[in-house]
Amino acid sequence: MSLEFSDGVRWVARIPIPPWSEALQKRRSLDHISLDFIGNNTTIPVPRIIECQTTENNAVGRPYTFMTFLPETQLAKLWFDPAWFTDERRNIVFESLARLMSQLSSHEFPLIGQLDIDHITGTTFVGPYYPSLGAISEGETSPDPVGDPSPSTYIFLQRKISDQLKEASDTGVISDLQLLRTFASMLGIRRLDEEGNVTGIVDWDGVRVVPDWDPLLYGYCEASASDNGNNDEDDVEDLSREAQEEDSPETLSWFREDYLAVFSRLNPAHGRLTQHFHILEAVIIAITASYTRSPILDKLMEYVYGGNDDVNVKLLWFDMLARRLSTSAWTRLGRKNLGEEEITFE
Repeated sequence: MSLEFSDGVRWVARIPIPPWSEALQKRRSLDHISLDFIGNNTTIPVPRIIECQTTENNAVGRPYTFMTFLPETQLAKLWFDPAWFTDERRNIVFESLARLMSQLSSHEFPLIGQLDIDHITGTTFVGPYYPSLGAISEGETSPDPVGDPSPSTYIFLQRKISDQLKEASDTGVISDLQLLRTFASMLGIRRLDEEGNVTGIVDWDGVRVVPDWDPLLYGYCEASASDNGNNDEDDVEDLSREAQEEDSPETLSWFREDYLAVFSRLNPAHGRLTQHFHILEAVIIAITASYTRSPILDKLMEYVYGGNDDVNVKLLWFDMLARRLSTSAWTRLGRKNLGEEEITFE
């Protein structure tokens, strides 16, 4: 909800719909801590919190947040407009975004977890994990932590897999999780102005990058006018519009390479991490969201071991499920196939 005052100042009011819980209260508090940290320690143009209440004990009777309003146009509304999103503007978008996001790498923490704050000293630190928005939507109401901070990405992934295995009884689920454990080991882990400059980044709470490596949440449709030769002009236009809901895999790969080139030039030390981060994200999604697990595993198998329908890949998978090929053997084979493209996250 946008609020505009007589002097022209605009705020954004966020008032969640019922029901509210202590778990949501804790997550809202942590989201505000992260947003304040980014706003106070970088030049990334994020909304600034003016006033907030995370409980229902106030005059409004509901939790609320008043934030500054970020002007200009949302990139999503211009992305598929060829008249605006020219090659020149795309370069400006990538350059502007990379300059902003590379600032985050200058703030390193010793643990992986959720940002919290010591309200006595005002010191920000990495605390434990709390229930995710997905868990809360499924009925979780407790504000208690669900996991300790992790000292490395490898331990972070292994803990998540172990948590899933404790609750798994189906042999297929267990096999998928064991395969994800293999991939985790294989990683080698120890808003816009008229010119295209990013003027604001919003929706930090619960945000998740969902690349084309998550087939169930990737909505690209190949527009084609060749179906039996019976499509008329209206059909072709409808198909093209549907295809424009997402970029093609080839286009996304091209954009990723362009962005990586800009990011690596601005921040060489972290360019390699950015290069393969979408793969790490896909592994995390597959671990935590069971309904996406199978298609992501298919994609990972294709990427690491060969073609999508390659007979050798199917045999390798069968060997893994039959426990005839050890995790260490899979890891060695995957790294050999990846060659110089071995994925590394420190």
